[in-house]
Order: sequence, then C-alpha cells, then structure tokens
Amino acid sequence: MTKEQEDQIINHWRQGRRFNVKNFKDWMDLIIKTAAVGALSIAATAFFVNAVAPEWANVPKDINSLATEVAALREVISFNEPQIVEFKGNLIVADNKLRAGDNLQVTAVLRRNAGCATQVINQFYDHNANLLVSRYTYVTDAVKTPVSEDFGVYTFQVVLPSDMSLGRYSYSAKLVPLECGVYEEIVLPLSTPFYIED
Repeated sequence: MTKEQEDQIINHWRQGRRFNVKNFKDWMDLIIKTAAVGALSIAATAFFVNAVAPEWANVPKDINSLATEVAALREVISFNEPQIVEFKGNLIVADNKLRAGDNLQVTAVLRRNAGCATQVINQFYDHNANLLVSRYTYVTDAVKTPVSEDFGVYTFQVVLPSDMSLGRYSYSAKLVPLECGVYEEIVLPLSTPFYIED
C-alpha cells in the first residue's frame, strides 16, 4: 500500500467518524451512546450508594414518612439515654383533698442510678386550665437517696404553695443533676390528681 492510499483511507475514515449534523444515523448513534453511558452511570451510582451507605438508599419518599421516622428515632434516643432516676408508673398522692400550704405526701416506684446532688424544680399542673402554673413553681434540693440496683417504693413530702387557688392539680417536677457527668435533666411523671379546697 502506498503512502497516498494510506492517506486516502485515513481521510475517508476521519470523515466517516466526524459527526454530521444533517445525518439522522449520527443523531441516533449519539442518542444511543448517551443513553447507554447515562444508564451505566446511574447503575454504578446506585450500587455505590447501596454498598457504601445503605441507609441513604432508604430515604423516605415524602415528608410525613420522614417526620414519623425522625420522631421514632428521637424516642429511641431519649429512651436509651442514661437517667439519674428511673420511674415506673405515675406518682401517687396519699391524700387527694388538701389546703394551700399543706404538705403533699407523694409515693413513687423508682430506681436511682447515680448518687450525685440533684435539684428539684417543683411544678403543679392545673387540670382546669390545662397547664403548668408557673407562679407555683419553686426549686429545692433533692433528698439524696442511695443508688439502687432494683426499683423500690419511695415516699417524699412536697410543700404546696400557700397562694394556690382552689381547684384540681397534679404534682410534677424536673430533676436537675448537678455536675453529674452524662446525666441530663428529667421530667417526673404526673402524680394522681388532688384537690385544693377551703
């Protein structure tokens, strides 16, 4: 083969491989190749995401599903975080008819997991107004109970504010651990209702 023939074949091949805007076959060839490369890219990306981070592949399809999953996750996290005191059931009041300023005797089934100092933010829930009444809130130091391995019954006294209005209430509180490492503030369950009477 001569040099001239080689140049002619190479030029013919170059012109044949050049994209011709007016040629339908070139357009079809471009579309097919682009679709094939795109499909392979999508498949490779999906495989990579499933292999490296499978939880990304399970993203909820709508915002309601996402909100439900986030709420469930929050519940699991709060359930598993350490608590300075764990409670079973509600707090039970000994007497359900009292006067403002009286002592409220409360019984709880609890287990204390740490022996550090704790403050109690005493609160009272007004059933008629359907809210915690902030003006009745006061802070005390908790009676330091020993760390316990099992749940046990524990009774304590709470002083009712002297300016409490007549009505139906429940006792509630927040326990605030002081310099206690991983333990966070916890909210006690509501007590059984009691009435403030004349």
